[in-house]
Amino acid sequence: MGQQVSKVKTVFNTALKNKLTNIFLVLLFMIVIASIFSPYFLTAYNIRVILREAAFIGIVALGQACLLIIGEIDLSVGAVAALSGVIGGIFMVRTSLDPYMIFVLCLILGAFFRIFEWNACYRLKVKLTCSNNRYGRYF
Repeated sequence: MGQQVSKVKTVFNTALKNKLTNIFLVLLFMIVIASIFSPYFLTAYNIRVILREAAFIGIVALGQACLLIIGEIDLSVGAVAALSGVIGGIFMVRTSLDPYMIFVLCLILGAFFRIFEWNACYRLKVKLTCSNNRYGRYF
């Protein structure tokens, strides 16, 4: 019995030393505080809205993660995602296309914008990374 208690203490102490556990505890604390102060926070509708809003950030983070894996860093991922979203919004308002078709069209346009930027970077004869090239075009 005493040996099981010491194993539980060891696991608990190891978990508390992990930074990710501390972040999770802070998030859990914020959720508890928000649910105490607002009766609407833990409703199904609010959770759906939060997850829907987090989906955009997740998609952009996935694109950024792909760039980090290949050794690049690029701040224009959000700009390309926003441009694709604006174009999708314009298509939804001005055409009678199916929203799922417009979603696929936005994915294709975003991929096209990224491929166009990468080709422009690799055609340069200077030894600059693609991110330096993009920052120069924005200013």
